[in-house]
Amino acid sequence: MKEIQIAENVVETVRWLPDGATIAATLRDGRIALWSVQDGGVAYLKGEHKESAVGLAVDARRNHLLSTDALGETWLWDIASLQKIGALPAAKTGRGTVALSHDARYAATAGNDGDVIVYDLNGQRIYQVFQRDSRQMENAVSARTTRWSRRSARTGFWISGR
Repeated sequence: MKEIQIAENVVETVRWLPDGATIAATLRDGRIALWSVQDGGVAYLKGEHKESAVGLAVDARRNHLLSTDALGETWLWDIASLQKIGALPAAKTGRGTVALSHDARYAATAGNDGDVIVYDLNGQRIYQVFQRDSRQMENAVSARTTRWSRRSARTGFWISGR
């Protein structure tokens, strides 16, 4: 077994990159590291979040990363150049997780405020906000008894068949 020193930092989230040989990780100091599983080499994205980088998603189709942080910022990165290529509209509070839709057109982030923000990545804008105390979230919580019938052609999300 080979041990590699990956960071003098706390690792928050890890994801495999599309090449199958590199792991991306968000770090508590705001940086995002890329570690080669083959040789143990490490590279960092050029730029860093002001606070802890927490969430991470990989868009294999475009070779991009999406990261979130404790301040509510969501950034888009180009893996090949290691450059930040965009910042999505910030949330009110920190974002903890990020997930991509099946076609990588939308990203959903969830945060400490209980809200879920859905971004349209093509337009780099907020598409929908599901607030913690809204009727939408009440419906989502009651979804355990819902029969999901089909995917929406517009968003790719599942639609209730109630």
